[in-house]
Amino acid sequence: MGFQMAGNVRKKMEGSATLHIFDVNRAACQQFAEKFCDFGSIRIASSSKEVANDSPTVISMVPMDQHCRTVYLDHETGVIAARADPNRLILECSTISITTTQEIDQDPLAQRVKDVVGWMGAAERINFCGFLGARLVNKVVNNYIGLCNLAVAAQGMAVGVRHGMDKETLYRCIKGSSGDSWVLDFSQPVPGIIVRSTSSNGFRPGFTPCLCLKDISLAIKAAQEVGINATMGETALKEYEKADQDPRTTGEFSSYPANHDV
Repeated sequence: MGFQMAGNVRKKMEGSATLHIFDVNRAACQQFAEKFCDFGSIRIASSSKEVANDSPTVISMVPMDQHCRTVYLDHETGVIAARADPNRLILECSTISITTTQEIDQDPLAQRVKDVVGWMGAAERINFCGFLGARLVNKVVNNYIGLCNLAVAAQGMAVGVRHGMDKETLYRCIKGSSGDSWVLDFSQPVPGIIVRSTSSNGFRPGFTPCLCLKDISLAIKAAQEVGINATMGETALKEYEKADQDPRTTGEFSSYPANHDV
């Protein structure tokens, strides 16, 4: 999972409990342990198997399907190789294909799940989605809508500014009208409007364009599986492919190329 989200887990766990962490990037693990050790013990493990052996609760969040399979299904280093424990709670939180999650298959235990997931963010915003893979359906659809929305917002803002509109006036007009969306505040693509936005802070690295391509591709695949032609997603995919290759685009998805010209 992300550095700060993992930090939230350490902060909200009981101080006497040990947080066991594993990542292929050993330097990131060391940096994490140094930054958050004041909140409680942090132990860097050598494999997913070791984490599972030492932990009653396992949380995983990795970029791609193949990474998730390695974390769980590798017979030497994966969670499947850990000693059996019927009480171990496993929360797989990656944005991957629905079929891969169903392949890995764990049954959720409602209250324990809510308690642990609450460490990562706001517990009151947790929703139980139902059948196995349902939370991924929700996440894939949500990211699909959000990423398509960002591309439209970036292009729309660029059109308005190039026609001579003051960017802050344009923002206020859209905020009070039907074009308003979460993106305009939390991933505002135009620098200098929202102080806390990544665009106003040099497009500091975060959710990369490469991950955008992965998420939109997952949504298109999910749509095809149920007979829906995801034409908006196919168009957005082409835009993010261009963005991923554009030298002006940083390691942050809101650094959409159109924003550099407004």
